[in-house]
Amino acid sequence: VVSTTVDAEGEGSAAATPSSAPTSTTTPPTYTMDFVKAQCTILVGMHSDEATEPIVDFALKYKRPFAVVPCCVFPKDNPHRRHPTTGGKVESYQDFVAYLKAKPSLCGSPIIEQILPFEGRNTVLYYIPNSSVNGMDNKAVDGVVTTECSADDTSSVPPPTDAI
Repeated sequence: VVSTTVDAEGEGSAAATPSSAPTSTTTPPTYTMDFVKAQCTILVGMHSDEATEPIVDFALKYKRPFAVVPCCVFPKDNPHRRHPTTGGKVESYQDFVAYLKAKPSLCGSPIIEQILPFEGRNTVLYYIPNSSVNGMDNKAVDGVVTTECSADDTSSVPPPTDAI
C-alpha cells in the first residue's frame, strides 16, 4: 500500500507499507516525489476532500490517468476558484465539478463526467491522456497506458491553483 501526500504543485511525500507489514514499531520506507512520478500509473480519489484538486492537478501536470469522486467544496478555503462559465466563486458541488472538469490538459483529452450507480455524491470525473474519447488511441505497454505527449514537457502546464 502506498500512501501519498501531494500539494497542487505536484510536490509532497509518499510512504509505502507492505500489506503484510508487522504492526509493531516498524517504520515504513519513505519514497521521493521522483519515485512517485516515475511509478504512479493512475491516481484515484474517492471523496478525497481537500486532496481532490491536487490529485487532478498532479495527474494533468504529469499526464497520468485519474478518477476522482469530489465531495466537499471548501469555498472559504479556496477563494481563487472561479466558475468556468460565470466567473463567479465556486460555492456549490455543481460549481466544483464544473471547475474541475474545465481544467486544461496538455494532451488535449477531456475530463469526462459520469454518474455512479449509488446514492450521495456519485459524480466521478476521470481523465485518460490521449484517450480515444477525442479520436486518439491509447497505447498500452505491459498493461500501462502511455501517451504520445512527453512526460517531461510541462511548458504549457497551467500554474498551480494556489498561485492564481
